Amino acid sequence: MCLACLFAQKGYKVLLIDYDPNRSASVWGSRGYLPFQVATENTANRIMAKENFDFIVIDTPARPSSAEIKELVDGCDLLLAITTPSALSMSALNMMVQSFDQKLNILFY
Repeated sequence: MCLACLFAQKGYKVLLIDYDPNRSASVWGSRGYLPFQVATENTANRIMAKENFDFIVIDTPARPSSAEIKELVDGCDLLLAITTPSALSMSALNMMVQSFDQKLNILFY
């Protein structure tokens, strides 16, 4: 949500795809106050066929499966894996990164 808002405030046309099962981004989007469009994975293709976007941001589940991670990595230009600085969260992030193709150039900040 924060990245989509930032890009939209900079004047870019943004689509946020709510791929998270809890659908919180869709709830926020349904209120009509966001500066970008929100779609689910089921409606995104129809929207993207009609409009061009500068940025497409995907809100994923908190713990995506290995298949979901592979699909995301294969289909994106930049993957940001954002986590809180707790031991459990960092451990989950580490497990996710270990599932990436070893040929990827991974940067940690």
